[in-house]
Amino acid sequence: MKGTAQDDAKILLNDYFGDLKATGELSAFIQGIASSQKFLKSHMGFLEPLSKSLEQIIADKLLVKEFVEKWCQLDEKSWLESLDALQKLVQVWWKSELWKHELEAEYKEAKDAFNALLATHNDALKDLNANRFDKWGILVDHYKYTHLII
Repeated sequence: MKGTAQDDAKILLNDYFGDLKATGELSAFIQGIASSQKFLKSHMGFLEPLSKSLEQIIADKLLVKEFVEKWCQLDEKSWLESLDALQKLVQVWWKSELWKHELEAEYKEAKDAFNALLATHNDALKDLNANRFDKWGILVDHYKYTHLII
């Protein structure tokens, strides 16, 4: 939205926040701001009031259109600061989403590897309990083995 005039941004903001409200994702948006506070300290002067306004929208105490109207009436300096805050928020979210997907992939790989090992372990136990040692590379002198069991 950088480089977009405030009047031109109204449509984009109405659509974006209207969609978040319609899909019930405004709470997640607010949570994203809250969970990113340590990375966004310098922008919390804008993001905290933004969160409070979004909470009012969720509670049906403020319409998206009213919220956008107020936002687009900011002076030029405040408007640019708000866009910087949003850009930083997007960067933090993008990075955290990348890490989230990486961790999810690593978890899935580790879980799959564990399940494969567990299946192999269970197969080995079944075979060993059924005296099928050769599959596992175990050579047994059956005469000694039977004497050990008795």
